[in-house]
Amino acid sequence: MLKLGLSLVVAFGLAAAPQAVKEAVEKTAKKTAKVTETVAKDTAEGTKKVAKKTAKVTETVATDTVDATKTGVKKTAKVTKEVAEKTADATKTGVKKTVEAVEPKKKTAAAAPAMGGAKVNLNTATRAELIALPGIGEANADKIIKARPIASVEDLSTKKIVGNQYYEKFKGLVSVK
Repeated sequence: MLKLGLSLVVAFGLAAAPQAVKEAVEKTAKKTAKVTETVAKDTAEGTKKVAKKTAKVTETVATDTVDATKTGVKKTAKVTKEVAEKTADATKTGVKKTVEAVEPKKKTAAAAPAMGGAKVNLNTATRAELIALPGIGEANADKIIKARPIASVEDLSTKKIVGNQYYEKFKGLVSVK
């Protein structure tokens, strides 16, 4: 009987073993499912956090890029304006110096014969020759040409063809031959 009892215990134990294994497997499966769920949840939350941080960094970089671009555009505009102003000033200065360099030479070249003894004839001189005389600009040269023939140098003043302040500057350099 002991043998039979032992056999029953062993048989019963063996019969119970699959149940215990089944319970252990189910318990392990539940734990595995719970761990998998936790890992998935943590992964999802981590992914969300990474996505948020990535979005924030991207936004910051974009903002910084826009700000840098705006600053660059403003600086470029400012430098361009300064260069344009300096170029305009340099051009004006260059033109003025060129005119100053050319004008005295024109007047000196035309007045040279007058200073050497040969006077400019008011009745035959070209407009350019008249303009080259001191005190006679374009307007006075045109008035003299319109008033031809001129009988005497003094007629320029007495007939008010040119103003006295101009007449005094060139009267010794002209004639009416």
